[in-house]
Amino acid sequence: MFNPGLQYPIVKILNTLLTDLNQESASTAQAACNIVRCLLAAAAMSCIQIIIDHVGVGFCFTIIAAITALCLPLLAVERAKGLGWRQSRERGRANIIAPAEEESRAGSPKEGNPTVD
Repeated sequence: MFNPGLQYPIVKILNTLLTDLNQESASTAQAACNIVRCLLAAAAMSCIQIIIDHVGVGFCFTIIAAITALCLPLLAVERAKGLGWRQSRERGRANIIAPAEEESRAGSPKEGNPTVD
């Protein structure tokens, strides 16, 4: 119960962050995340019996819980720095979009002035 109860909120937090960071293509990002999550789960399930055979059931799931607990500080890093990451990403997008719009406006022929071929 410990491990699934701990992983559910982590997955929800990360999915929210993923959607927030990829607002223009949130469904694509979520689909890619789900594919990777399912592939990692399949890989873990294929290894679980080997680990149980070598270290035993109790210690195997203790290792899994320890790995999960070791990943928790990453959530604190995301909470502390996530807003800054988002703001810098939005500034970067604004810097890319603004010059492209200016180029398209400057490069287009004006009405009433036909181009000579």
